[in-house]
Amino acid sequence: MTPATTWPAGRPRVLVTDAWLANAGDAALALATEAMIRAAVPGAAVLHAAYHGTELGHHLPSLRCTLPLEELLGTPWAPTAPGWEASGPALVAGADAVVSQGGGFLVEAYQPWGRIAALATVARRGTPLAIVGQTIGRFEPADLRRDLEDVMAAAALVAVRDAPSVRHARDLGAGDVVIGSDLAFGLFPDPPQEHARHGVGLVLTDHHPEDGLRSGRGELARHLAETVIDQAGDQPVTLWSTVQGHPELAREDDSALARSIVAGLSPGRRSGVTLVSGYVPPDRAIALVAGFRSLVSMRMHPALFAASLDTPFALVLGGQRTGVLAGTSLEGRLADPADRGAVDALVQRTLGGDGGDGQWEAVTPLRRRCAEVRGLLVRFLRELPPSS
Repeated sequence: MTPATTWPAGRPRVLVTDAWLANAGDAALALATEAMIRAAVPGAAVLHAAYHGTELGHHLPSLRCTLPLEELLGTPWAPTAPGWEASGPALVAGADAVVSQGGGFLVEAYQPWGRIAALATVARRGTPLAIVGQTIGRFEPADLRRDLEDVMAAAALVAVRDAPSVRHARDLGAGDVVIGSDLAFGLFPDPPQEHARHGVGLVLTDHHPEDGLRSGRGELARHLAETVIDQAGDQPVTLWSTVQGHPELAREDDSALARSIVAGLSPGRRSGVTLVSGYVPPDRAIALVAGFRSLVSMRMHPALFAASLDTPFALVLGGQRTGVLAGTSLEGRLADPADRGAVDALVQRTLGGDGGDGQWEAVTPLRRRCAEVRGLLVRFLRELPPSS
């Protein structure tokens, strides 16, 4: 898809930034953010300054994509994208507002310096800025905090998706910080319809922002594969992920890990396993989750889709992001990767017939928080200065 070089018709002009489309969870958040903006101001012109829009934008035809914000503006670490020296900054300057969409990139271990520097440029220019649905980590070194402090101080709306992020955002100088939720919950406003389900979905990864901990995640992934296959019995097991098919873009590929794990299985275990190949866009990810009898996932968004689709799930994940489910009965469907006993018990319970009925109702407080964030975004967009 050719990246947009000019604004489409409509006002206000809203530049949505920070989607990492090679991760279908992030792509789902981009769709949710687009829907929120369209609900707020149906006549808005919306551009997504998204990573991988050129390569993957055709999977998301409802989004109009341009280059990532840091490539449009340039940063101290990299210049503006070649050929965009004039048009990139001009495109950003034409925005009436910039919205940094939900996700988990604002964590020091991910080293998001270019993203933060680009947002800081927007903040210092005085362009109205909103941050919605983020997980925000604690940034320690003073020189790394300066740009982020300018971003937080300038943002008219800061809505995060977990309680620790409230503290961290305030520590970085944000004013009123709203605890919302993951914006993906907004994609499921209606209860799921009953339908036939088949087999077990399994999402494995060795992903961890700290390289030294990846080997441990890989070992756990292998253990999970064997455990799930053994406990699935006659049910087929489908291995897939929201991050697969484009390692050159995502810088990781869960399908490579899955292939390696399956190759190491005994023939008996391997016979009931299907590997999904290629990129899995959000609509297909949601359809896959809806069709499983149960899901075991080491990535968050497949589990959030499952929660909204009444698919029984086990989420094997640690760290701050798990706070997304805090305050709901679904916290019991979480297990810390470091606690192998808890992981095994959760998988056994999930595959042993622990039904998902009532999960959609259990996330009602989180959908309500999404609605509150949507209302604040409506106010932010409708209170923008008149367009020139």
